[in-house]
Amino acid sequence: MLRALWFLSVVAAFSLIFSWLADSPGRVSVVWQGYRVETSTAILISVIIGISIITAVLYRLWLMICNAPKQIKGIWRTHNKSRGYKALTQGMVAVAAGDSKDALRQVKRAEILLNEPPLTMLLSAQAAQLDGDESAAKNFFTLMTKEKQTEFLGLRGLITQSIRGGNHETSLALARRAYALKPESEWVKKILLELEVKAGLWIDAVSTCKKITKPSRIRNKSNDKFQATLLYQAGLEAKNKNNLTSAYNQFKQAVNLDPSFIPGVVEFIGQLIRRKKVQKATSLIEKVWKNEPHPYLVKWYWQVVKTKTPIGRFEASERLLSLNPDHIESHLVVVVAALEAKLWGKARKHLKLLSDMESKKINARVCGLWAELEKAENDDVEQEHLWLKRAVNAPPPLTWVCGVCRNISSEWVSVCGNCDSFSTFIWSEVFDATIEVPVNTVTLGRIPFKGDLIE
Repeated sequence: MLRALWFLSVVAAFSLIFSWLADSPGRVSVVWQGYRVETSTAILISVIIGISIITAVLYRLWLMICNAPKQIKGIWRTHNKSRGYKALTQGMVAVAAGDSKDALRQVKRAEILLNEPPLTMLLSAQAAQLDGDESAAKNFFTLMTKEKQTEFLGLRGLITQSIRGGNHETSLALARRAYALKPESEWVKKILLELEVKAGLWIDAVSTCKKITKPSRIRNKSNDKFQATLLYQAGLEAKNKNNLTSAYNQFKQAVNLDPSFIPGVVEFIGQLIRRKKVQKATSLIEKVWKNEPHPYLVKWYWQVVKTKTPIGRFEASERLLSLNPDHIESHLVVVVAALEAKLWGKARKHLKLLSDMESKKINARVCGLWAELEKAENDDVEQEHLWLKRAVNAPPPLTWVCGVCRNISSEWVSVCGNCDSFSTFIWSEVFDATIEVPVNTVTLGRIPFKGDLIE
């Protein structure tokens, strides 16, 4: 509509101009080379306009002829790019489908048609990997790291290759380089953390973990436990180097982050006692016992309340029982202390309570304590043997179980020896009846202890 109005306006303007020229004809006389030309002004203007139009048309034709090779070349290049991108797409589809031959064929086509290495190197590397040529893939990834546009992708490929090959030192160096390029990449941070954990670089791992864990009002228990484990390992490293101040700070942070992380609690209690903060150590044990009773805490508690006699340890154990009277572990502590103090009646009372609490099937640890009581109180070898036989078929006691592969350990460890997972051991029942529980102090009914008592 606007174009039509513009065209009509131009036509009207020219019509007015020619009408005005027609009404005012005028005369023009030109003398040149002995010739004299006379004409009207309207005709002269018309001739000039005509010559201008012809000149413009001829100039446009000349430009078209001159630019024709470039235009043809551009059309051909566009056509090749279209075919190249199509080959690139088909190559990616072939890689996804696992067709190495078609992927390699499409890569060659894309390289010829596009002639843009940054676009084709990644596909070339993936096609080489699919074909089983890791050496060629590594070369492509290395070439990618030399181009700014593809450096990160090249590093990612090399990191993956290096991890698969078990070369963790090289993987760590490459991951740090990738992190320097893309510090906000979640993939890089997670890989870097995993490699730092494998290398035992606990301080670095703590720092990386804090970068991954975003502040939130909602606490993630799994993340808290993982970070607490890293802090615990960093604390052990500092402790082994006799840097007790750093060890104290690391263990404290671990406990603040996850008060249910028993290994961290145990080490922090030891550090508190070394600093003569006995009251704080006592309060911490009692606080943890209310929520998470664990046998690792018992001997520490006996030490902080200064119980040097069997009777004193029994009384301290009864105080623990009062903090969490419905938990099996509270009664087990009392039973062991009563056996040590030769308070047979107290031991039998709590063993009966334990048997009632585990009415379905009492575990091997309780059976072991029954056997110990029958032997110690009545010297009843027959009853002792009956309880020991029953212990063989009884459910295993609570122990450290890997939450990933269900591997068990008599002591807590940060890395599972079976599946190599980190921070996955929990104090739990053994659900797989086919797993053989190693005979240890727990199975025999005694209290396990982790840590060095301080005189």
